[in-house]
Amino acid sequence: MTFPKTLALLGAALLSLAACGETPDSSFLAPAQPSFKASAATVVKSTVRRERPLTRDLTTSVTVTRAGGVIELPEAGLKVVVPQDALPIGTASMTLTVTALKGKAIAYEFGPHGTQFNRPLVLTQDIRGSEWKGGKKQAPLAVSYFATPADLDAVAGVVAEREELPAQLDGGSTLRWNVWHFSGYTVVWGRKP
Repeated sequence: MTFPKTLALLGAALLSLAACGETPDSSFLAPAQPSFKASAATVVKSTVRRERPLTRDLTTSVTVTRAGGVIELPEAGLKVVVPQDALPIGTASMTLTVTALKGKAIAYEFGPHGTQFNRPLVLTQDIRGSEWKGGKKQAPLAVSYFATPADLDAVAGVVAEREELPAQLDGGSTLRWNVWHFSGYTVVWGRKP
């Protein structure tokens, strides 16, 4: 990646900061939730890439109630479980949207953008068919929060990360993490860009 491209990526990341409020603790993963505080400091991380890129954005929308629900994008390997009473206080139902971004990066946008939940949503990502193969020599996986698609550089395979979320690998092929807030998220690894 050239210096102007890196500078443009980081500049776009700085311009797209959006502040969010605090939410209650979760018992799923420690630390259980991101701080949601916008930060001018970003870290460039390598995205985990699909072996076969998505040729177009894949979008699905589901209306969920206070009873909870499930959103799935099987073509992208993503499942989102919305637990009971996760919707914002005073909200009886809400249409939630998930978009898998075209290209090789395992990256998603969630909407309505900025929605904060009372309980964490649990996301699972099938990582089979990605360049991450596991094993002792592979860097561990994590999930990065990004503010806008401008924070992603699909050609270079990097993201201007706002915050890293803890994630757990289940059974060697499924990554699981919590989301308290809808924005953009991508799977990353510790490999140097």
